[in-house]
Amino acid sequence: MSRGELGEVEQRMLALEKLHFKYAGAKEQEIRARFDISPTHYYQLLNVLIDTDDALAWDPMLVRRLRRLRSTRRRVATRRGSAAGRVDVRSNDSRTTDSGAASRSADASSKEGHE
Repeated sequence: MSRGELGEVEQRMLALEKLHFKYAGAKEQEIRARFDISPTHYYQLLNVLIDTDDALAWDPMLVRRLRRLRSTRRRVATRRGSAAGRVDVRSNDSRTTDSGAASRSADASSKEGHE
């Protein structure tokens, strides 16, 4: 792609992003049919493309929308990733944090006193 303009493939990628697909998997099939690449590779290329000034100049509304969607997905993924590292201290699982183990220990000793 030369500076100042989009190549044919880049234009076709942005055109595909304007389409709305009714069924799950339809867009992935269309990506394979139009570009003969995997959807994963397509999205890698698309992420690079939407960061270019050329793409922004070509279709500002679309590129801003795609950037916004990407940012939202990254924020959600980051939140999920940080939440996955947390442990539920109310769990009876032996792999809980120390505070969970102390809580279970206290529960066990209080039950022993009542039996």
